[in-house]
Amino acid sequence: MSHPRRCRRGRRPRCRCRCGAGAGRASSRALDAARTLTAWANGFVSMELAGAFKLGGDVDQAYEFGIARLADALAR
Repeated sequence: MSHPRRCRRGRRPRCRCRCGAGAGRASSRALDAARTLTAWANGFVSMELAGAFKLGGDVDQAYEFGIARLADALAR
């Protein structure tokens, strides 16, 4: 007997396809997303505190740009 819950591609519940039906998939992606965002923000803040942004430009605008790009990437 086949498993009653299958993803849209016919795979079992723990599949790794992008259909979103995999059991536990959302929580594992949330952890990956949190780690990615934390690492990026830590690096940005560390550079800001160390005065490492010496190439010119608006650092606040760069931060907003980074957050927007991360949000777009993590939403996929």
